[in-house]
Amino acid sequence: MTQLKIFFSILKQALKNKQFSYKLLAVIGCCYILSGCSIWFTKNQSNSLNSDNNNAEAFTPALLPEINWVKKPFVLTQNVSIRFKDQTFSLLTQAELRPQRITLVGLSHLGQRLFTISYDGHSIEQGHHLPDIPVDLNYIMQDFLWVYTPLSGLQQHLQPKGYFIREELTATQQVDASSELSEQAVLKKRLIDFHHQQQIVIRYRQRQPGQWDVQLNNPKRHYEIQITTVERQQL
Repeated sequence: MTQLKIFFSILKQALKNKQFSYKLLAVIGCCYILSGCSIWFTKNQSNSLNSDNNNAEAFTPALLPEINWVKKPFVLTQNVSIRFKDQTFSLLTQAELRPQRITLVGLSHLGQRLFTISYDGHSIEQGHHLPDIPVDLNYIMQDFLWVYTPLSGLQQHLQPKGYFIREELTATQQVDASSELSEQAVLKKRLIDFHHQQQIVIRYRQRQPGQWDVQLNNPKRHYEIQITTVERQQL
């Protein structure tokens, strides 16, 4: 039932945006086909992205920003792809954002619930619906907040903790469906960690007005995340 609900939600959004429908449906189709013959993460990789890795530091709750920037509740349905070293994994997420709480639900492309994690601005609650989930859910929430918290909120919260944050807006030339060059906005958000001499780069590419696809690169933890928003619903 969950699988059908998500699939038809994605299908509905794709058909609304006709110029993107074939590309989006092709991506969705590939995800569903691939998910039928593979497992999201294999057993022998169960510690790959956990914070108890020998080379990983413990999660720092103080780096989570506040959520007072959420004024009106809404829900995001997203396709998420995670590249870790030489491997790639994918899942669906549904994020419910409210002024008092943000809740993320991770789902396989067959609709199987993988995890639930929520944050009320003070503490994180999490639930694993499958054993041996190979990611630290704290970092999933942290990445989500770093992507969507406005620049002023990140600066106010993270700069006193040793981070320098800036945004850069550029425009790149792209070839559209009619083979004509068009301008496409690209926004970069850089979070520079002076303590470890590293930076996290978040790129936002505008797919249509008001909708941005996101790429987050975290060299410290050796992964890259691609986020495609399929649907946004106001509650």
